[in-house]
Amino acid sequence: MQWSYEYLLGIQQKEQLIIAPRITPKFRKLAGYTDLNTGQLAISWKIEDRQGSQVSLKIDIPYDNPAKIILPNTKEWKDNGIVHQNGDVLAPGHHEITYQPTVAFINTYSVHTALKNFNDEKINNKLRELVPFWNFIELPGNFDHFKEFSLLQLSNEMKGIGFSPLTHEQIKKIDAYFREYSKNKIMEKDDK
Repeated sequence: MQWSYEYLLGIQQKEQLIIAPRITPKFRKLAGYTDLNTGQLAISWKIEDRQGSQVSLKIDIPYDNPAKIILPNTKEWKDNGIVHQNGDVLAPGHHEITYQPTVAFINTYSVHTALKNFNDEKINNKLRELVPFWNFIELPGNFDHFKEFSLLQLSNEMKGIGFSPLTHEQIKKIDAYFREYSKNKIMEKDDK
């Protein structure tokens, strides 16, 4: 459950409360809450349309606990109609956030995508560069065995056989590649 709260809902309690959800079309919507020392923090997010081009969030931040909001795939978002830059801090209270991602969430790849969806040789070539355990995955029989797993899930599983888990920096590079790949695919479709 910790993974769900930290990654999917994006609740990170550091020196400052950070909310950085990993919005994914695998779920399309998600909600949860946790009790902090100052009260209950509740978060829900939803991909609003079939293309994944509109996202909404509702966040209830408890008293005396302002939160830095970092949303995926955008530079700005609106909270109750007021434009904010990604990374802005919101005061305690109820917030209703909406935004349009720079690249739609649907039909895009991420570290949360099951391996069986990586059937493009261009992607596989790039993953050989970016993912330390990708050559192991490509050994005979391994791909079929792990095809339902995502890269992030495998990152944790591969610790047992000596591979280091993916770092935050590696995850960012992989997701940046997938965003670029998706943008190029969208542009190719538009050119046809």
